[in-house]
Amino acid sequence: MSPKLVVADTTPIISLSSVKQSYIFQALFQRIAIPRAVDEELKAAEKPGADFSENDWVDIIDVKNRALVQALEIDLDRGESEVIALGKELNADIVIIDESIGYDVAKHLGLSVVRTLSILATAKSRGIIANVSPILREMIQKGRWYSNSTLPIFWLKLANNNLYSVTTPLNAASDVYSLDQKALVSFFWGLAPYPSKNPDPKACIIAIEQLIKCCHNRSSK
Repeated sequence: MSPKLVVADTTPIISLSSVKQSYIFQALFQRIAIPRAVDEELKAAEKPGADFSENDWVDIIDVKNRALVQALEIDLDRGESEVIALGKELNADIVIIDESIGYDVAKHLGLSVVRTLSILATAKSRGIIANVSPILREMIQKGRWYSNSTLPIFWLKLANNNLYSVTTPLNAASDVYSLDQKALVSFFWGLAPYPSKNPDPKACIIAIEQLIKCCHNRSSK
């Protein structure tokens, strides 16, 4: 398989670096490109990932299309704006952005964009990591935030043995309907970031049914 041209934003790098899993980027893609603004954000934050650009498989690239960066900065921060602009300049195979607005803008501009969760699941499917749950749990403990709907959909996706690939979008409504409910209850409680010691299967099923209804309503809009 030929190497993919991948551009990464700040948050995914901090997220994986905070749990000492940044090697996943190299294992999946061989090389990662970051724009100058992302490197500056990493160093300024003084958080895990500040030395990310020191890896010999990371390329720092200056964005040439400053007009596009300035236009994107109306709604996005400098790092995201340069990631998207660089992705367009390089005709990148993949850009990695977690923030919702940046993700949507990148997709609107025709880029193939994924999030950190997709990276973790793909790494699991390719045998790079043994389990997603301990890594994600540690990320959350160290301050990574996810919405109430994001994680359940992610676990349901994994439970259905239909792991993300870096080019396959989540189609929750159709995937969730095919799940075996009994098997899902045990899987869901075993993988949840903060599983209950005494899980209530009935409560779990109710939550799953509510999630299915939510996903169905979204898909029908």
